[in-house]
Amino acid sequence: MNDLPWSVFGQRAPPGDAEEPSLGLGVPVDQWILHPMRPMTSAEINLLFVQQWAVALGLTPPRNHEICRYGVISIDRWLLNDIMPRLPVKRASEFTPWMQKYLFRYSIDTIPRISAFIGNTAVESEYYTELVENVDYTSPARLKDVFPNEFPTLKIAQHYVGQPEAIANRAYAGRLGNGSEQTGDGWRYRGRGIIQVSGRAEYQEFAKFSGVDVVSDPDLMAQPQYSVWSAVWFWQKNNLNRYADLYQYLALAERINPARPPLGWRDREAIRKRAAHIIAQRLLGHGAF
Repeated sequence: MNDLPWSVFGQRAPPGDAEEPSLGLGVPVDQWILHPMRPMTSAEINLLFVQQWAVALGLTPPRNHEICRYGVISIDRWLLNDIMPRLPVKRASEFTPWMQKYLFRYSIDTIPRISAFIGNTAVESEYYTELVENVDYTSPARLKDVFPNEFPTLKIAQHYVGQPEAIANRAYAGRLGNGSEQTGDGWRYRGRGIIQVSGRAEYQEFAKFSGVDVVSDPDLMAQPQYSVWSAVWFWQKNNLNRYADLYQYLALAERINPARPPLGWRDREAIRKRAAHIIAQRLLGHGAF
């Protein structure tokens, strides 16, 4: 048995298990998704993962003829709340129409892709509850740890603690398309949205892509619609679907948060696996929901 269930769900199939489910493509399971001669559809991918997940848990896997039920994964408020119990259902309902619209428009439409998207955006935005970057550091040591190049000594860091605007202006000065510390770009274009798009350059790129002037009005990025749309734009720009397809979840997270390991790495993985389990469970029980 290949390690596909482990890669996606963190669940290994028991030894001596029955023969793997097959969609009849004539190549190993772990090569189907990216097979050069015959790329799989989202329905085939989702069916495959649910089959593998069911076998790993000792459940009866769905049959191949049920494939028509696996082409669409509806993202509703109850799904988000199940994956992230800390996100109130009412708050979740502000995001789900835009997730349903933009994720599927840009092919974030399989269990590995959707679960990776939710896992990473949940951590970046504190479970969709903080859509503007919090730079209000009160500990000099923590400020120095997070921005070691910008605050190289505790003495320098101590001078800035408790001043979030000043912290952002120094921390992001002269990079990400921002001007000097004195321009205020660091604060103006600090991270926003569920994936925390940051810096004047990215705000300008998203504005050009979407036609929404978030450069003149950066706070638009903290609205649920643009919060989701900018995250999907960032995802597409960095080709993160490719990493999800290859189960390279650490490399994917590093594209979002370049720390080594990425900040909140364990939580990203825990939420991703939880999302994959819940989506598979719902698909197995109800088909598209």
